[in-house]
Amino acid sequence: MRVLQQALLAVLACVAVSCKKPQATDIPGRYNRLRAQGGELLDLKADGTFVQIYSNSTVLRTNLGQWAFQAKPPALVLRNALIIDDGPGHPATMAVTNGWKLNARRLAGLLIFEDPGAEPFARITAENQ
Repeated sequence: MRVLQQALLAVLACVAVSCKKPQATDIPGRYNRLRAQGGELLDLKADGTFVQIYSNSTVLRTNLGQWAFQAKPPALVLRNALIIDDGPGHPATMAVTNGWKLNARRLAGLLIFEDPGAEPFARITAENQ
């Protein structure tokens, strides 16, 4: 019975952390995502700037821009960001945009940014490096 109570408390704690909406102060940090042909890193600085790095077997591209947090609905808005198309069958193509909006949410306590139709950016932690 005691084990069941501890398990239930652990589950409730995980749910509570996952349900907490992201806040602007939660955002700074390093995030990455796997892409069809490579990887992408976002380093979001506390001063509202970011470094974006895309790499694959033939390209390494670094980009700088500014970010802002939109509270409702929670979203990360990137200005001067690279939009990358690296789908199978063609080389990666890149374009700069001034309003890339990524939905922000927590998944099992981990802050992620989602772009519909693509892998999400997940915060880099000691556990997932």
